[in-house]
Amino acid sequence: KIKKKMEITNNFGIQVHQFSADIQENITIFYMVFALEESYFIWIGTSTPSLSEINISMMISNDKVPTTTNLLGFQLDEPGYDISQRLAKKYKKIFYVSFNVPESLLMVPGTTSVIEKELINELKKL
Repeated sequence: KIKKKMEITNNFGIQVHQFSADIQENITIFYMVFALEESYFIWIGTSTPSLSEINISMMISNDKVPTTTNLLGFQLDEPGYDISQRLAKKYKKIFYVSFNVPESLLMVPGTTSVIEKELINELKKL
């Protein structure tokens, strides 16, 4: 369930959307979406701000799978890598995704799916 929502637009045409969602009892995930002209930068995390990874995905020519790489961090099997790839494929835009949710919160099966579902529900409104 979405708890808070705020929209800010600055003079450079960057729209900033902030919201949070309760994904489990006593677990709130925070989101920041920076909507640029042809791309999005998405930060997902907990109340402790961090920037432990950044992944970028984009569709190239006639490829069926987005080209994805890790810009910050070391593991390619992180949820942010997969989320950025699925978003790029779905929306045909460039997606930078920084996924900063501690692994301890992801131990419950389906948690990552719920986090992504809440994000997609908000992206549909942009």
